[in-house]
Amino acid sequence: MFKLQKAIQRDAINLAPQLRPIDKLEVECTGSTPESSLLRCFNLKNSVVLSGVNDNNEVILMCGVSECPNSPDVGVIWMLASPSIRKHRKDILKLSKGAVAELMTGYKSVYNLIHKDNKTSIRWLEWCGFTVDKTKTYEQGGEDFYLLIKES
Repeated sequence: MFKLQKAIQRDAINLAPQLRPIDKLEVECTGSTPESSLLRCFNLKNSVVLSGVNDNNEVILMCGVSECPNSPDVGVIWMLASPSIRKHRKDILKLSKGAVAELMTGYKSVYNLIHKDNKTSIRWLEWCGFTVDKTKTYEQGGEDFYLLIKES
């Protein structure tokens, strides 16, 4: 059974070397490494960090939100996962909309950028009610990204 729980820093250390290639690329385009990026999330303003774990308590994904530095009523939402996420698709779909609603608490909207080739995540985000603007790309680390946003 897959479940979401409050993350601890050890989760970030365990997940970092296991990231899906597209998630690793997204992190590297920001000039960071998976481990430092995941660990930094614990220190962002008003951050909420969750881990998705399987029956063996192995970290399959981490997700969260933090306050946008320029606008306290806007959150920066994110998720990084290992390839094992595929084994838990049904459980993740059952938990997704509720988890997104929980992460949005206190924000008028949440946003982030997603690599234009991250097709599976784009479909999931749209299913969760996000708008992914595919009409404009944003260059980051030499790669093209789309803006994703969800308003409450």
